[in-house]
Amino acid sequence: MFAKPRGGARLWHWASAKLRGPAFGPKPEVHFDTCAFADAISTSSKLLKLLSPMMISVARLRHRLRGSEMMPNLAEQPLMLANWNSADEFLDGAEQAYTGLLAAAWRPPTEPLDEGFREVTSPEVRKWIENARELAQKSDGEHPTVRSLGAVSMRFESLRGPRSLENIRSMEFSSLSNFQKSREELRGPLEHDLFRGSDLTLEVVAVAEVRHAPPRVERRSDRLRLSCAFNLREGIASPFRIVNVEELLSEVRDGEFHDSDVE
Repeated sequence: MFAKPRGGARLWHWASAKLRGPAFGPKPEVHFDTCAFADAISTSSKLLKLLSPMMISVARLRHRLRGSEMMPNLAEQPLMLANWNSADEFLDGAEQAYTGLLAAAWRPPTEPLDEGFREVTSPEVRKWIENARELAQKSDGEHPTVRSLGAVSMRFESLRGPRSLENIRSMEFSSLSNFQKSREELRGPLEHDLFRGSDLTLEVVAVAEVRHAPPRVERRSDRLRLSCAFNLREGIASPFRIVNVEELLSEVRDGEFHDSDVE
């Protein structure tokens, strides 16, 4: 199931006329493919949560019949992917991170970052904010411009990292007919992500319209990379951090942008 339709068609039309990449164009297949993959994992995790009590009961019965004991941590915790997001939840979270990033970049250079926001940003992102504040101050001069965020929209560029998810994603349906082979291919990555874990990396592209002091309007596009800890038991095992931001395009006009109609 694809993520719900999101706004910003005119912004994507504007950006796609000037930029190239998997997130741009009228049919961003990478975005739709990532939506479908995230939602498929989300559905699987929900089913596992429903089935976990029954599976744990069966496991306990087997141990009892064998005269062995089940490990306490296996009996108390969900079996797999306790925390995962739907495609919409990933995009909503990325949008919140982006709006917070822009808000921080529009503050005066002397104002310290909120401590909570500092904790979820890398040194490279904090440097980007610092540079953006200095550029805004030079542009505004003695009269700081009030900026407000209008329309904003996000698209997936990638969702990657854990080898177990990468292998599951790349498996062809034809390989499922050979279950033994598929199981052998997945064993190593599954064991690694179950016991050691890895990083889950989300890359998104944002488009936004920013209103400066009338009548100036800015349109911009930025790429964000966010990361969190991941393991197969917990799924998303830590808060996401913004680890990188890249400005792709910015255009400021005196007055409104005049778009051609977009379907």
